[in-house]
Amino acid sequence: MRTSNPWALRGIVEKLHEARDRGLWAGPDPDLLAALQQVYLDLEGDLEDR
Repeated sequence: MRTSNPWALRGIVEKLHEARDRGLWAGPDPDLLAALQQVYLDLEGDLEDR
């Protein structure tokens, strides 16, 4: 997904973070949240380079 549609992947990661922030995602694994944050940061860099 990162190569075929990075914008969609970024949107998914944003929605997951929003769900956590709004209390809609109860008790997400901290390691998963860290991995999602890293994906987001990597995508931001990739999308800025385009």
